[in-house]
Amino acid sequence: MPLLTTAEAKVYLTEVTDSSTTQDARIDALVLAADDLLARALGYPENDSNTRTLDSATYTEFLDGPSETDRRSLLLAVSPVTSITSIHDSPTWAYDAGDLVDATDYLSVRDGWVHLTPTGTHAWSKQLRVLQVIYVAGEALDDGEKEAVGQFVAHLFRLPKRQGRQSTSQKGHTASFRVEDIPAHVLRQLTHRANPAVIIG
Repeated sequence: MPLLTTAEAKVYLTEVTDSSTTQDARIDALVLAADDLLARALGYPENDSNTRTLDSATYTEFLDGPSETDRRSLLLAVSPVTSITSIHDSPTWAYDAGDLVDATDYLSVRDGWVHLTPTGTHAWSKQLRVLQVIYVAGEALDDGEKEAVGQFVAHLFRLPKRQGRQSTSQKGHTASFRVEDIPAHVLRQLTHRANPAVIIG
């Protein structure tokens, strides 16, 4: 789901007075590009849709097992975690029904930790890619965060074309940008949304 609707983005584009299909498509493409660029800058990996977003998304992660210091807990790559779809513990990498860990054996926490319950019977295996975790993480933006995204979309809309930029294509339209093109005030407004699993310099 886009971080902003076309109408919400237009609030920050005072120079846009028409609502042509072409113009709206360009704005929608810039909203998607802004989401991707911000998610990259704030440390979010690709989700199961092969995109990066600050919004809620499904992730499939393969883990090598728990750490030596805490054999009952796993740390996922993205938070906040809103739900765990499934966990498979599979030494053969089959991840089939026989490898499914019963949901009553673990407890997920919003900060990305998954803990075995005291009454559970399962113990995490520890070897390469033994655990497959499918989960939903991220959350919708509040009004202040939407304000920051809207300002960034407006920045991209007005950005003069220069060589040496990266580019992305969305819905048939191409938007060019660089990480350096994210205004400092936009990043400051969204720093609290940085993926906790990644240290942002």
